[in-house]
Formats: sequence, C-alpha cells, structure tokens
Amino acid sequence: MTSGRTLTAAALVLLAAIVAPPAVLAAEPPDGLLDGAAHVVRLRPQIAEVPAARGRVNRRAAANAAAAVASCDPGEVDALAQVPTTERADDAAGVCVVLGRADRARDRALLGASRLSGDGIRVVQRHRVGGDRYELALRTTPRGAALLAATPPDAAALPQTLDVDGRIVGDATLETSPSGATTVVVTPPNANGFSGPQAESLIERIQQARDEQLVELVDGSELTRHARELVADNQTRVDDKDDFNRDCPNPESAATLTLACYTGSRIYVLRVDQPNLAGVMNVSLAHETLHAAFDELPRSERREVVDLLEAFMAETGDDRIEALLLEYKRTEPGRRATELHSLIGTQVADLPRALERHYARYFEDRSTVVDAFVGYQSVFDDLQVRYDELSLQAASIETQITDTDAAYQAAGAEADRFFEEIQSLRNQGRVDESNALVGAQNAAADRANGLGDQYNALVAQYNGLVDEINALAVLINESYNAISPVPIELPAG
Repeated sequence: MTSGRTLTAAALVLLAAIVAPPAVLAAEPPDGLLDGAAHVVRLRPQIAEVPAARGRVNRRAAANAAAAVASCDPGEVDALAQVPTTERADDAAGVCVVLGRADRARDRALLGASRLSGDGIRVVQRHRVGGDRYELALRTTPRGAALLAATPPDAAALPQTLDVDGRIVGDATLETSPSGATTVVVTPPNANGFSGPQAESLIERIQQARDEQLVELVDGSELTRHARELVADNQTRVDDKDDFNRDCPNPESAATLTLACYTGSRIYVLRVDQPNLAGVMNVSLAHETLHAAFDELPRSERREVVDLLEAFMAETGDDRIEALLLEYKRTEPGRRATELHSLIGTQVADLPRALERHYARYFEDRSTVVDAFVGYQSVFDDLQVRYDELSLQAASIETQITDTDAAYQAAGAEADRFFEEIQSLRNQGRVDESNALVGAQNAAADRANGLGDQYNALVAQYNGLVDEINALAVLINESYNAISPVPIELPAG
C-alpha cells in the first residue's frame, strides 16, 4: 500500500568553521562585554499611564505588583496601591514593564513586550528638526523589519515608545519605504527634539545595544576576563542569516551546517531565535573563542596541550568527536589540533585535571557551555529517536496490514468457493449436501469479515502514525532550518 509518509535524514553535522581573514578595522568593545552591563534598547507599545511611585514597596506588595505587571492588564496594575518601577535588570524584551521617562522622572507607563531590540537595528542617525534640536531615525535590519511586521495588530495600534537602558527616552513612529525597509523615528515627549548632546549620547548607546545579545552570550557562557578580551579583540559579532552567509561561507556539503566561524581576526556567530535551540550560540561562541585562544598559545605550550588532548582521545575513544574531526578533515584539512581543542573544551563534561586547568583560563564554569551543548543536541537526538520509533511502528503495522490483507483475501476466497459449491449442489437438487456446507461457508465469511475489520483498524492506526511522522518530519526540518544559515530540505532516509 502507499502512504504520504515523509522521512528525514540522520542528524546533520553541525560545524564551526575557520575561514580566511578579511581586512578589519580596530573597534572599541561595547560596554558590558568586558565588565558592567550591556546597553539595551526596546521598542514597546504603551498600554497605560502609571502614577508616580510613592515610597518604598515591601516584599509582598512587590510580588503582587510584579504579577500584575506581568499580566499586562492595566486594570490589575491600576488596582495596586503601589507599583514599583521595573529594575533595569528585569527589563527583558518579552515581558511587560513599568518604566519612567528620562525627561520627566515622575511620569511612568505600563509598557508591553518589546517589538524590537537592539539586535534588530542596523543604522542610527539624527535628523535636525530645527536649531540645535534633533529626532532620531533607527533603520532596522531585515530581521528587525520582519519582527515589526509580525507584531499583533492590537499592540501595533497602541502608542509606541523607545526604552533605552530602562528609561523611556521618546515616542516612536514607524515609517515603511516602498522597498519594505522600516525606519523607527524617535522624538522626545516634549516635541522640541533632542539636543545635540542628548542625540549623540542616545546614538552611542543604541549603537552599542546592537551587541546586547553578544554580551548576554558572553555572560551566559561563563567566559573569564581573558576569554572576554579574546572575544573583544576579534570584534565578535552575532549575525543574522543574510550577513552570516556573507561572512561565513558554508562548506559545499549537504551533510554539514556552519554555525559560526573564526577568521583569525574576527568571530561571527549565527543568530538563532528558536528558544530551545538558542544554546547553540553559546557553544558556537565558546568554540570559536577557543580557536583564538589556541592561536595565541606559545608553541611549546600548544604542543603540551595537543599531547594532552590526543592522550585523552586515545583513552576515551570518543566516536562522536572522531566523526566530527573526520568531517573537519574533509572541509578544513590540517586543522585537527585546533578543532580538537575547541570540541573537547565545549562538549566533554569530565576531563583530566591538567586539561581542566588549561580550560579554566577561559571559563569560570565550563560545565555551563557543555550543558548548553547537551541541551541543544538533545533536541535533535530526541526528535530523531521519536521519529525512528514511529517509523519502526509504522513498518511493523504495514507488515501486519499486508499479512491481514492476505488472510482476508484467503478467507474471502474460501467463503466464495463454499458459496459457489452450495449453489452448484442446489442446482443439481442435492439440497441436503448443500446445507451441510452452509456452516463452513458462514464460518469462512465471518472470518473474512473479522479480518476486514482488523484490516481497517490497522489501516486507521497506520494512517495516524503516518500523520504523526509527517508532523514530526516537519518539526525536524523546521528545527534544522532554525539553525541553518541557508534553507534546507532534509532528504528521505
């Protein structure tokens, strides 16, 4: 029998690459990369005005207020006796917040989830509106424009504000060009425009906020100060897919995906938006940073580290890493030592003491990155295991269907033979002999009908499995595409 079952390939090999270095200009690291907090930018809808804060808020009242603000319901917030302003550390993009205005400290507002953050902004400019007064124009990346276009209509219809570092700095309006590019125009609430120094300060902070996600990755990867300096020295950037394809050419192989690359002077990491796979960015950043770390080692120390790594591999016989190294050998010949250094450092939990001492230069807690690797890898492993289980079940039921159909056909043929023989005997007037066969004919017919019911039940079960397999195959393809810099369609397998 035929079916619409769609099969998937075995897991693709996920690689971080080393590519030839382009010419680069030195740049100051963004605030927060080496120490301190990253600048953040949020374009948020304003849901309602909130009264000025009154005094200190006790712990219980703060918890009640946090729940009310998180509900995004202005009625719940309005019913509170006290509403604390959201702390900067809690100014997350995906939640509602209460923030004050930079120019009028007592004026506050309940704001919805962010429609756009710093990583969706490509260019920030100031435009003179009269005298020494300016408005800001924030041109979005293609991804940023897509996020704005996907905003629910109820949020898009509300007044918009721009929040920089936890304070509302101005009102925002969106302008879309005929080409589809989106510009966010920001003016202060007083409508007089920003002064020159105000505009320059905001431009600097907004430009640095484009690296907010990079700073989060560095923090989340538990990198040491020295590793952070390597990230800064290599002017590391988190790229959207279009930029990443330009900066990090993919190997010509249907079996590999490049997730990051190191040029010798730059590091690029592919941006991944799917939450359950976002850990791949931490691992990719750490992997490339370890390439830079390997390059700076003195030759004698590098030999010592390589000897330790090879001894560890010889002792453990890690087939998965050896398979990755074979793929690297095909795509990047002669790079075994540096790839071994990055793979073991980011993917292996338990290492000999000497290797742990070496990696302690770069990680405050290396297990964080290893856990991130296990986390995103398990997403694909679990999907593949479930797919294989369902495929085996479907194959088993398909066999049962074939066998049941054969038994059904045989029982039906037997019933038909009895029926024809009964009719023949009756035509000859041999009624008693024909009646003697009626029981056998009925039994064969009953057996055929029972097998028919069984066949239909198996077909229904099979079709249900096929639907589940097809849905799972779509999910697997979507998951791979979430981390793929180019669209892919996994072949049957």
